[in-house]
Amino acid sequence: MKNGEFGYALHDIRIGLEKGVKCIITHWKGDSFIKEKLDDNITVCKSCALLPRDFIEELYDAKNHCNPLQHDTDVQKDYGQVHFTYKVLEELSDRIKAFT
Repeated sequence: MKNGEFGYALHDIRIGLEKGVKCIITHWKGDSFIKEKLDDNITVCKSCALLPRDFIEELYDAKNHCNPLQHDTDVQKDYGQVHFTYKVLEELSDRIKAFT
């Protein structure tokens, strides 16, 4: 991220978000609640109230910042957007550590 490699950073953050959200679901609800897509898994967290609603919205926002770079588009991201997604991942990680 510090080298301006935002595409790589967002890719790695996206993977972290996917794994972290699955970890939350598995811990509180079990593997049978895991869905294929990150968006669907965030929705599971929302509908089952596994995370605070404001943090759920941050997860959706972070996912949306990661999405354009997962496809062949000309969308450019700035440092602030990438930093936001990093901080969301960091908070998700802290929440997971709290129950492990």
